[in-house]
Amino acid sequence: MGLNKMIPKTFVIILLLAILSSCSDPYADLPEKRVMVLGVDGMDYGMTTRLMAEGRMPNFTRLSQQGGFNSLETSVPPLSPVAWSDFMTGLDSGGHGIFDFLHRDPDKLVPEFSMSKTIPPEDYITLGSWKIPTDGGQLINLRKGRVFWQQLQDNGVVSTIIRMPANFPPVGVGERELSGMGTPDIHGGYGDFTFITDKFGAGRKTVEGGTIQEVWQEKGVINTQLLGPLNPYKKEDVKDVLNVPLIIKPLANNMGININLDGTEFNLKKASWSEWIPVEFTMMPVFADLHGMVRFYLKSTSPSLELYVSPINFDPLNADTLLSVPSGFVAELAEETGRFYTQGMPEDTKALEAGIFNQHEFFAQAEISAKDVMAQMDFVVKDFLQERRSFLFYYLGHLDQVSHMTWKSTDTEHPFYDPETDPYWASKIEELYIDIDTRVGQLLNQIGDKATLIVMSDHGFAPWRREFDLNAWLQSEGYLVLKGNSQSSDELFLQVDWNKTKAYGVGFNGLYLNLKGREKHGVVETSQKNALMSELNRKLLSVKDPGSDQFAITKVYQSDQYYDLSIELNRVPDLVIGYAYGTRGSSQSALGAVGPKAQVFKDHKEHWSGDHSMDHESVPGILLTSQPLKLPAESLRDISTSILKEFNLGSMTQ
Repeated sequence: MGLNKMIPKTFVIILLLAILSSCSDPYADLPEKRVMVLGVDGMDYGMTTRLMAEGRMPNFTRLSQQGGFNSLETSVPPLSPVAWSDFMTGLDSGGHGIFDFLHRDPDKLVPEFSMSKTIPPEDYITLGSWKIPTDGGQLINLRKGRVFWQQLQDNGVVSTIIRMPANFPPVGVGERELSGMGTPDIHGGYGDFTFITDKFGAGRKTVEGGTIQEVWQEKGVINTQLLGPLNPYKKEDVKDVLNVPLIIKPLANNMGININLDGTEFNLKKASWSEWIPVEFTMMPVFADLHGMVRFYLKSTSPSLELYVSPINFDPLNADTLLSVPSGFVAELAEETGRFYTQGMPEDTKALEAGIFNQHEFFAQAEISAKDVMAQMDFVVKDFLQERRSFLFYYLGHLDQVSHMTWKSTDTEHPFYDPETDPYWASKIEELYIDIDTRVGQLLNQIGDKATLIVMSDHGFAPWRREFDLNAWLQSEGYLVLKGNSQSSDELFLQVDWNKTKAYGVGFNGLYLNLKGREKHGVVETSQKNALMSELNRKLLSVKDPGSDQFAITKVYQSDQYYDLSIELNRVPDLVIGYAYGTRGSSQSALGAVGPKAQVFKDHKEHWSGDHSMDHESVPGILLTSQPLKLPAESLRDISTSILKEFNLGSMTQ
C-alpha cells in the first residue's frame, strides 16, 4: 500500500498548514505578553507622593499596592531630551550623544539644536530666481545608540511608540512610531505663533517665540496674509516668504469676526477657538506645495482686534515631513480622531510669556492639545491588546509644560508668588495630577490582566527662584573676555574675544573649554585641560548666592570622568553643572549671551517659574507598576533592560 493511500488528504492539508503557520511565526510558541509604558513628562515624585497620601490619587495607590512605587533617578543633566534618550538606549549622554536641548558647533561657536539636523540639498538647477534641487537633502536624528524596542521587534514583539521625545525623525525600527518632542512646526522651530492686531504701533514690538502682525481696516475689511517660511525653491537673495491671503471682517455688534483663509471661510466668536484649518502654500506652481494647518483664537474685537494664530503645524492628513513610520500612520490617527498638534511641545508657553495669553487662555490651549493626545489613546491601546506579544509606549507632555509656567503657585518663597491669585493656579497643577490618576484608572480597567502597565516620568520639578548667569560669572572670574570696552554681549557670543577666552557656557548646563585644536579659535592647550577643569570645578562649587548665602551649585560633573564616552568628543561639554534646588542657569546665557560682571545672580520673576535643569538628585521622577517587575529599576537607564526582561529577553545590546 503506498504512503499516499495510507494518509487522508485532509490530514496532509492540515499538516502542511501547521508547518507553514509555524514557519511564518517563529514566536508562536512563546507565551502571550504585553507591556505598556505611560510616560508622563515632569511628574514629580514629591507631589505625587503627597497627593497619594492625601487620598487624591486612588488609582496610583491601587497600582502601587499591586506592583510597586518608587522614585526614579533621572539623567545628568535632568533635561527631557537627555532623560528620554537615557530611557530609550540604556546609555548615558556619553553613549547617545544628547547632553542638552542646545549643543554648540565648535567651528561656528554658536548654539545649535541637539536632537535633529536638516541638511539641505547640495545640488540645484537654477532658472532665473528659482533653484530646483536635484537631490532630496537629509533629515537626521542626532541621537546615537540602539533603542530598546529594536531589540523587542527583532524578537517578535510588536512595538508601537507614540510621541517619544527626541525621536524625530522616527528611528523607524518599531511597527509604528509617531514623533514627539523635537518635531518642528512648518517654520522649522519649536513653534512660532502669530498675533494679528489693528492696534496702532503694535507691530513695532518684538516678542520671543512669535510675531506681532499689525493690520488695518479698509472699508470694514482687513486684507492681510498668513505668513509661512521662506520659499526653499527660491535663491537666498530673493527672500520669498510663502503666504496665503487672509481676509477678516467684523460681525455685527462686535460679536466676533468672519475669517476667510485662502478660500476657507468661517465665523469665530470672542473668546473662542476655531477647529484646525488646513492651509496650502505654493512653493512652485504645479510642482511643489507645502501643507500645514492652524487654529485661531479670538481674544478681542474692541477696542482693538486681537487674534491669535497658532504655529503652523504640519498637516497630519497631508504631511510633508516624516512624522511617523510607516508614513501613513500619522494620517491614520488623524482620520480616526481628527487633526491634532504635530509639533513637539504644543503648549504655547511663549504666548503666555509674551503676554498674548493670560493664564486662563494658556490653560485652555494646553487642554486642547491634551485632549488630542488623550483621544488617540483608546484607539492605540485597542490595537496593542489585539497582539499576542506587544509593547506600547505612550507619552503625555502637557503636565511638564503647565508645571513650567505655574510652579510658583506651589512655592510661597518664589519672588513672583502672589498669595491672592496663586493658590488657584496651584490647584490647577494638582488637578492635572488627578486627571492623570483618573486616566490610569481607565487604563487599568481597559487592559485588565492582559498587560503589565508601567507609569514613569523622566524627572521631577523644582521652583526656579534665582537665575545664575554662567557666562557673566566666567567673565567676572576672567575666563571669558569681551572685546574692547564691552560690558555684556548679546546672544551668539557676538562681543566675545576668543583669543583671550578660556571657557564659555552653552545650553542650560554645559560648560566648554576654548580648547586648541577643537574650537575654531582655541587657546587652551591640551596639557592645560585637566588643571583648568579642576580649577573651574572647585570655584563653581564654592559660589554662594548673595541673596541667600547658600551654595548656588551642588554638583559639577567632569564629562571624561562621569560619562561612558563613546561618541565624537567634539560634541561633549567639558563640565556639566548641577544647580542647587531653586536655582537655574539663565536662558540668555544658554543662548550665548554674556551678562555684566555685577549681574551674575538675579531673582527670577517670569511665568516660567518651575524647572528641573538642576542637580539631578533634587528632581527624581517616578516609577509605578501594576505588578512587580522581574528586574526592578532604580534609574532611567535601567528601565529598558527591565522591559526586555518582562519578555524574557537579555540586557540591552548596542
